[in-house]
Amino acid sequence: MSETPEALLVMIPVTILLIGPGEELLFRGIIQGSLRERFGPIVAIVLASVIFAAAHVTSLTGGLESRIITVALLIVPALVFAIAYERTGNLVVPALIHGLYNATLFSLQYAAIKLGGAPAILLL
Repeated sequence: MSETPEALLVMIPVTILLIGPGEELLFRGIIQGSLRERFGPIVAIVLASVIFAAAHVTSLTGGLESRIITVALLIVPALVFAIAYERTGNLVVPALIHGLYNATLFSLQYAAIKLGGAPAILLL
């Protein structure tokens, strides 16, 4: 990605318009909704968040240890998305939060490459 940091700029609208809404439809609308019916809201929030974080392991780079740490860290934003959905009952809210969160990460990665020459690290 450091050879073509402009690809990160393309990802900003993609994540707001497609990735955030698509993942939230799956993980909040379908998975969390099904888990809530079966186990109640608290268990649904926790399980859906763990499943969300674990599902991202295949999109990560680095060794197993760094992947495990990243997955553990992804539980935090996943909990935010899940709680936002549970509190509002509206998928648009976590989809926007998710999309804007990812867009912020892509923007920071782009700035780091352009301003500091740092390699790109995709977190989510």
